[in-house]
Amino acid sequence: MALLRQRIYQIVAGYEDANDSDRLRHDPALQIVADQKLGEPLGSQPTFSRWENASSARSLVHLNDALLDQFIRLCGRQVRQRGEILLDIDSTDDPTHGQQQFSFFNGAYDQHMYHPMLIFERHTGCLLSVRLRPGNASSHARIVPMLLLSRKALGRRSLQRRSNEERGRITNVYNQGLGLVPSLLLLGANCTPIAPEGHLLASAVTS
Repeated sequence: MALLRQRIYQIVAGYEDANDSDRLRHDPALQIVADQKLGEPLGSQPTFSRWENASSARSLVHLNDALLDQFIRLCGRQVRQRGEILLDIDSTDDPTHGQQQFSFFNGAYDQHMYHPMLIFERHTGCLLSVRLRPGNASSHARIVPMLLLSRKALGRRSLQRRSNEERGRITNVYNQGLGLVPSLLLLGANCTPIAPEGHLLASAVTS
């Protein structure tokens, strides 16, 4: 936990580069907020490099599960009352300024970047799932597996009313630029364009 606290507080203080940790690891204020014993050095840059690259695919799946569990813990009651989960799915740009792994030039954004995909619950604003993708990934790349995993995980959790006649809906909202109509049809969803927001809407009743 000390490494995680150190990394977060370094970023908050404006030191995003892990190289800064070689100097800041001896900072008494950072040691205090990271809950480290005063005088005991925090993590160095090589330590952070090993730590940040130690995550496996399985641990990243578990991280998304933790996001879903937090959503249910914080928002489960209002979701049950509303009877609907609105999944807001979109990609975003994360500019890069070095030789980071998977940093590539993206012609649509005219920059070197990562191209992560995120899934939010529209009503509550909760982040449900995120996937870091290479900068040259297309807008809709890997979204179907993300959707399948998210919908399956939500279906396993206790978000629906007990009565089968009062099932909740999981509704997906996509940015129209994702070009996902064929993918949505594969998922068995009905697609309807929403002109005011320029999105595609696909809804399905949860099982």
